[in-house]
Amino acid sequence: MEKSKNTDDELRAALRACRSSFAFVGFFSMFVNLLMLVPAIYMLQIYDRVLASSSETTLLMLTILAVGLLAVMGALEVVRSRILVRVGTRVDSAMTPRLFRAMFDAGLKGVGKAGIQPLQDLSTLRQFMTSNGPFGFFDTPWIPVYIAVLFLLHPWIGWVSVVGALILFTLALANELSTREPLGKASGLQVVGNSQAQGNLRNAEVLDAMGMLENVRQRWHRQHEESLKLQAVASERAGLLSNASKASRIAMQSLVLGMGAYLAIRQEITPGAMIAGSILMGRALAPIDLLIGAWKGFVGARTSYGRLSDLLETIPPREQKMSLPAPTGELVLEEVIAIPPGAKEPVLRRVGFKLPAGETLGVIGPSAAGKSTLARVILGVWPTVTGTVRLDGAEISHWNREELGPYVGYLPQDIELGDGTVAENIARFGEVDSKQVVQAAQRAGVHELILR
Repeated sequence: MEKSKNTDDELRAALRACRSSFAFVGFFSMFVNLLMLVPAIYMLQIYDRVLASSSETTLLMLTILAVGLLAVMGALEVVRSRILVRVGTRVDSAMTPRLFRAMFDAGLKGVGKAGIQPLQDLSTLRQFMTSNGPFGFFDTPWIPVYIAVLFLLHPWIGWVSVVGALILFTLALANELSTREPLGKASGLQVVGNSQAQGNLRNAEVLDAMGMLENVRQRWHRQHEESLKLQAVASERAGLLSNASKASRIAMQSLVLGMGAYLAIRQEITPGAMIAGSILMGRALAPIDLLIGAWKGFVGARTSYGRLSDLLETIPPREQKMSLPAPTGELVLEEVIAIPPGAKEPVLRRVGFKLPAGETLGVIGPSAAGKSTLARVILGVWPTVTGTVRLDGAEISHWNREELGPYVGYLPQDIELGDGTVAENIARFGEVDSKQVVQAAQRAGVHELILR
């Protein structure tokens, strides 16, 4: 339980760092929702005061006041939108370094097939935070305020608005229950499909040379089709409920207008109150309508959050290592037993030797004998089940990777240059010193090859 709690704290830390920004969004949302009352009050005054008195001065002053207040409301809408954009960027910047390391550690440990999916999940979270969806959550608490104002106009109008709110809340709940499962399954299939496509692209030469491209495409397409079907089911259900919500809101507004007309005929309210009630009814139900329309994005963000949580729980942060002196090169293996990620049987069984600094060791053997596993274990890329790998007397896992790396040369079976120039690759994407780059290329015997 403690591990899950720490993971939860790690995920939420970036959001908690932005809590003051969320507080400002909520503060501005309060004024935005209060200023939303302006059109209804303006209409009420036009019908009940201006038309009754035929006063052009009153009309002019009310109009100037209403326009000014609505301009302030528009400015506050822009401000809170920009705050959420900056919050999304800040959360992305805070989480990206951790996710980047976790992605590589997951690849080293053979955990899952997420690929770059964590970065895409983080992008999904950021995009939802910068969309209109969160405004629905900030505006929903103000629904009771609008309903209270409607009760002040007349109890019957207030009760009609309560019924309308209950209908829309029911539709929102139905939207969540009916779309959660298909959207979750579709998202999972999409992740697997993207991972397969990335793997196929890495092996494009082999697939094309051996005529496997069409078979691989059909296999990917079947999974993609299943994902599309599930998304279509969820979208159809969401579309049905969204349109039902929109139609219900318009119907309730019309019903309030009709109710207001009936009450105005009986002289229980004024004509202005009739129009104001209809406007306020539409505003009271608008946040629920917005939530239903943005629910697909919310479900996607929630699913992405869950995947990120699972990844960070499975791959904890790397421990900070104490700096050690520059290695001399003495290598010792003590009774090492190692199992590659995903395998069940050991490939290395009680391997042990001592290699003094300056000496060279060659290991030969048939395919699958464990040569590559031995190299990865010596580097500390794969952990041992039992036994110890020591460099200059210190366990290989105790070395700071960034400090040890410049003293290590490693050429795996599958190689390719990183995305950059040859000089940047030789410099390991650090600062490029032309003299040192050329010297390294000459010592490796590739300088002439590079020049050609």
